[in-house]
Amino acid sequence: MFQVILVAVDGSRHAERALELAARLAARDEARLVVVHVQGHGAVPESLRHMAEVEHLVEPDVLTGAGIASMSRGVPLTREGKSAAHREQVHRALAAHITEGAVTAARRHGVAQVEGVTEDGPPAQCIVERARAESADLVVMGTRGLSDLTGLLMGSVSHQVCQLAECPCLTVK
Repeated sequence: MFQVILVAVDGSRHAERALELAARLAARDEARLVVVHVQGHGAVPESLRHMAEVEHLVEPDVLTGAGIASMSRGVPLTREGKSAAHREQVHRALAAHITEGAVTAARRHGVAQVEGVTEDGPPAQCIVERARAESADLVVMGTRGLSDLTGLLMGSVSHQVCQLAECPCLTVK
């Protein structure tokens, strides 16, 4: 039924569930799966910091004694790393990890054709534009991501994508 399925991932539990469902659909239909992560900016959300530690992207920084982590990819998450350039490095490293992990998970679910893409820009716009560029038959995403109060006030990314996308959208709790 589907030929190209796009799934948006951000490291949240809802995105994990969306990825699992999208992978099952892609494997069933022998569809190509496009995994999209839109890179964050600004402060690194606590949940992503925690994910980086749990996934061993970071190691404790024993030299500072602060118990704060440093990225194994050479991007420290220490107190002195508060500059905008540093935060961007951290976001890039996390984006690569999230995308690579999602591609690996999709393959474990039996998806033969899977591609990981990292975008940069407004999340809903990036997802919709990528869906259009890939001629996606379906967009799958979680109902809630890692956004904060902004999503509640301005509308969630999933709601915006559902309004703007030209193909069917499936949101997963």
